[in-house]
Amino acid sequence: MVFNNLLLDSRSFTKKQIKEEDLQLTKSLMNCVVEAIFLVGSDGKILSFNNAACSVFGYSGEEFLSMTVEDLNPNFDCIHCTLPQYKEVKILTKNGEECWLDYSVKVIDFAGNPAKLLTAVDITKYKQAEQRIKQILEREKELGESRVQLVSMVSHELRVPINVISYCTNLLKRHSDDWSKGKIQEYVNRLQKGVEMLSLLIDEVLIIGKAESGKLKFEPKPLDLLQFCRNLLAELYPNESYQKLINFCCESDCSSVSVDKIMLQIILTNLLENAIKYSPSGNIVDFIVSCQGGKVIFQIKDRGIGITAADQERLFEPFYRGKNVDNLPGNGLGLAIVKNLVDIHGGQITVKSQVGVGTEFAIALPLQN
Repeated sequence: MVFNNLLLDSRSFTKKQIKEEDLQLTKSLMNCVVEAIFLVGSDGKILSFNNAACSVFGYSGEEFLSMTVEDLNPNFDCIHCTLPQYKEVKILTKNGEECWLDYSVKVIDFAGNPAKLLTAVDITKYKQAEQRIKQILEREKELGESRVQLVSMVSHELRVPINVISYCTNLLKRHSDDWSKGKIQEYVNRLQKGVEMLSLLIDEVLIIGKAESGKLKFEPKPLDLLQFCRNLLAELYPNESYQKLINFCCESDCSSVSVDKIMLQIILTNLLENAIKYSPSGNIVDFIVSCQGGKVIFQIKDRGIGITAADQERLFEPFYRGKNVDNLPGNGLGLAIVKNLVDIHGGQITVKSQVGVGTEFAIALPLQN
C-alpha cells in the first residue's frame, strides 16, 4: 500500500514521487492533530514530521532533517522493527526537560520504499499525575501501617500507668482500714504518679497525631528569647536550682525572634529533661543559644550515657528507646514530638553522641516564619 496522506517536507521527496496536491493535503492533515508524527526511512533517517513534533521535542525542522530517530532519542528502538509497536517512553527534549510519550510504530510502504510511521502523544502531565497518585497511595499505606503500629504501642504503654492505678486502688480498698496514714499516703502518691503518667502519654500521643495530620496550630510570634529561656528554666527548676544543673549561655542578641512559643517550650523542655535524666548526678548540662545566619541555634550538651550509632538511626521514631537506657523512665515519644515540632518550624535537628561520653542536640530554627 502506498502511503500518500502524510505531511511531507518538500525537501525530503521530489514532486515526481508525490503530486503537489497530495503534499498540500497531507500537510493539512498532519498539522491538525496534537500527536507528534514522523516518517522514518529504513535507515532511521527522519524524512518528514509535523509541527507538533517540533513543539514536543524542541528541535527545528532543519535539525530534524539532519537527524536519525535514534539521534532524537535512543529509546526509540524502531529502526529494526517489522511489526507494529506500542510503548511508553521517557525522553529528554532539546532543552533537557523530561517528557513522557505514548508512541506507536507502524511499518508502511511509501512510494515503493519501506518506511515507518511513528506517532507520539505527550503524556507527561498524565504520568506526573500518576506518580503523584502513586505517592499519595504509598503515603496512605505508610500512614495506615504507622497508625496500626501506633495503636499497638500506645496500648502497650497505657498498660503501665493503668496497672499502677489498678494495683494501688485494689490495695487501698482492701487495707485502708488497717494501714497507717503514712502507708495510705504512699499509695495515694503512687496513684497520683500513675495518673500523671497516663495524662502525659495521652497529651504526647495527641501532639504527634495532630502534627502528622497537619492539624497542630502553628502560631509564630515575636519573642524575647533570652527572657523566655530564663523563665523556662525557672519553671522547670524553681528557686534558680537550675544553676546547679544547667550552664545557660546566650551568645548573641536574640531579643527579636519569631517562633511558636508553646512548641518551643515543648522542644526545649524535652531536650533539657532528657539531658539531665541521662547524665550522672552532679554533671552539668550546657544550654547555649545563639543567633546567626538568619537562624536561632539551640545547643544542649550533656555528659551522660550517650547514644549508640544504631540507636541514632531510629532516634526520632515514636516509642523507640535506646538499648542502653536500662530502667530509666520514659515512653520514647519525647524526641518524636521534638522532631515534628522542629519540622513544623521549617528547622533542622542534629545529634552528635558517643556512648559513655555524652550527647549534643542542636536545633536550628528560622528567625522569621
